[in-house]
Amino acid sequence: MKKYDLVVLGAGISGLSTAIAWLSLRRGRVLVVEKEGECGGCVASFRKQGYGFETAHLIPEAGDLLEWLGIYCRLARYQGTLAGMYLLRGGALKRFSVPADRAAFIGTLKDAYPRDRGNVDRFFEYCRSVYEELSRLPTRITLADRLFIPFRCPRILEIADETWKGFLNRFGFSNPEIPQILDIFSHFSNLSGDRCAALLTIAAMETCLESSWYAEPSFSALPDAMRKRAAELGAEFRFNTRVTKITVQGGAVRGVLTAAGELIQADTVVSTVDTKVLLDGLLGEKTLEGSCGAWRRARSRVRMSPSMLEIHLGLDGSVDLRALNLAGAYHVLTTGSEAYEEAFDAWDRGEAALPDSSGPESSRVDGSEPFHMGFFSPSLPKGETEQTLVVRVYPVSGSPWIELRERDREAYLRAKDAAAARCISLLEKYVIPGLSSHILLRDVSTPATFARRLGSTEGACFDMLPAVSQFGMRRLPLKGPFEGLYQTKYSHGIWPALHAGLQVLDIITKGAVMRRAVRFRLPGRER
Repeated sequence: MKKYDLVVLGAGISGLSTAIAWLSLRRGRVLVVEKEGECGGCVASFRKQGYGFETAHLIPEAGDLLEWLGIYCRLARYQGTLAGMYLLRGGALKRFSVPADRAAFIGTLKDAYPRDRGNVDRFFEYCRSVYEELSRLPTRITLADRLFIPFRCPRILEIADETWKGFLNRFGFSNPEIPQILDIFSHFSNLSGDRCAALLTIAAMETCLESSWYAEPSFSALPDAMRKRAAELGAEFRFNTRVTKITVQGGAVRGVLTAAGELIQADTVVSTVDTKVLLDGLLGEKTLEGSCGAWRRARSRVRMSPSMLEIHLGLDGSVDLRALNLAGAYHVLTTGSEAYEEAFDAWDRGEAALPDSSGPESSRVDGSEPFHMGFFSPSLPKGETEQTLVVRVYPVSGSPWIELRERDREAYLRAKDAAAARCISLLEKYVIPGLSSHILLRDVSTPATFARRLGSTEGACFDMLPAVSQFGMRRLPLKGPFEGLYQTKYSHGIWPALHAGLQVLDIITKGAVMRRAVRFRLPGRER
């Protein structure tokens, strides 16, 4: 029986960063256990019928992180356009481009809305100061920290309980289009502005506008480079291995148990898996009886993020996506933030939100009903000849799709077709004329797909819901309820996932990585 100093559950970005950070700072045997046959987790690239698709669409401001980790992969920076907002109001469609540069974005907003020039300046000055305070905010807040945080991070404390929508209201924008445009950054976090924590959205906006990159030849190059680096440092990997239990004895971790019945001993276990799976499956009620109250209560109060529909389209190559201004990392087509809020209200109520499954033609649209969807082209920035388009719809309730797939496979397939047809109709009507006539490949992932692929509860794609009630200082701690147990939970996305692994090692090493701060900076590069 082998014994390891560290076992990491999951070979996604946060798990790989944990392994690399551990081996960069200390010796010992490190094992990364992955239930799939490859690394990457939520960052993956795949091909279908010759078309290449990506599950990620940008890597924000990660130079310091990758340099410290010793990760070298080919990155190219988004130029010109970062994102686009297509806003349909009263039958008229208005498009606003978000430049891939902070100063350019500020200038564009001020030129488009001259009456709000002062409000725009105040907004971005405030956001920058909040972002800089992250370098002074401790990952784990001690009693002593509570005395100094009001002086070191006053603005973070000021907005700790605010949603993005509430935060935007502070600045008194006279033109209602400005909050609609800025709301695209809460969409990056897959939440509506009325739910997404302001602190998270500020970090997403500032990192993306600082610099945003895509990996060449594909986003899989990043986890592949990370796996190579971890292996160079001495990490062992075990793929196609499912862990069923974290073993605990005397209030401390003793190892993990695999589905094959093998006990792998370890003094430290870092979990990157779905939080509900960790609480209900790998630990369970009986084990948690001996833990602190916060973790026992978490089993019933933690809310996971919603799932989504993801539609992959392969085109015939004759659509000029660049001429249609579809360059950039992400675009949103919506009837307004209100539509997004309504969708989340329905999700909160547990409504099924299954499309009519009688057939794809039943979901053709006339544009009168509210809608909200995101889309991007993985092939466009890389200049690939095989044109691809990825469409995302969220929030989507997981249970109805998972149950339908188990109960009636044919009805499930019809529902997938209906959902795809509706989204294609909307894009064809408002963004890409004649889209349906150029589609050669259509592939749809539903919550049932994500539940199987990610091993998540109800197909949750982005782990814990980054709402105010469980983000920031209210999030479930990185240090687990037992000695030697940790979880890499900051937020979703490549930048937060890289940080999460470093944050865990910073706790273990008492500040050797990040000097106890939430945000990583290489020594000498603090601002």
